[in-house]
Amino acid sequence: MKKLTKNTTKKNWIKLLNEYKGEIVYPPMADPPRAGWTNNMYYVYILYSEKLNKKYIGSTSSLRQRLKEHNLGKSTFSNKGKPWKLMYYEAFLNKNDALKEERFLKTGKGRERIKFLFSQSVRGGGFA
Repeated sequence: MKKLTKNTTKKNWIKLLNEYKGEIVYPPMADPPRAGWTNNMYYVYILYSEKLNKKYIGSTSSLRQRLKEHNLGKSTFSNKGKPWKLMYYEAFLNKNDALKEERFLKTGKGRERIKFLFSQSVRGGGFA
């Protein structure tokens, strides 16, 4: 799997795909904030559990921390599917934009897009 760095293209920063070798992949660290600029990013993410063959779509302002919480069983739904693997994430500057994208991914059209993106990545040709 290609290692992401601060010089990686925007397209690669937006989409992170785990190659399923059992490791948990965390997103790269952002550069320190510049003077007068705040580092408030909001993320929409998709996790996958091989154990359940299910996906989990969520949003957060701290992606690394939230992934750790899912894998420690601190979420009722995700407790059953440990370990969860980060399949995809998008970063937003605005919380409302992140919430809109999360809601979209949970609709019929959003599920179609997810299924297309990962048609070759997950057993059975796509998410359950």
